[in-house]
Amino acid sequence: VYGNQIFYQTNSKTSPALKRMNTDGSNVETIAEGIYKNINVTSSYVYFTAFGEDTPMYMTPLHGPVSVTVFEAAAQAALENQKYKKPSSPIPAAFPSIPAA
Repeated sequence: VYGNQIFYQTNSKTSPALKRMNTDGSNVETIAEGIYKNINVTSSYVYFTAFGEDTPMYMTPLHGPVSVTVFEAAAQAALENQKYKKPSSPIPAAFPSIPAA
């Protein structure tokens, strides 16, 4: 809930979608068809990602008509993060067994 709008995910088997409506139940709109997660609302935009994916992050204006686009700054940050990510360390060797006393 943000202001007078509710943002929600419908998980119908036939037509799942990210939607918004006014708190009085009026003006139901589909933002995007499919299943989404990480739904975040700011004073200007709604951000979200597809379920099972970390990128791309999508955005649409909070007010006015729905206009979903890729959030390019998030995509660029994810690419930069991958560039500087340290390689994962190998699994440590098992501890030597300690003889019973």
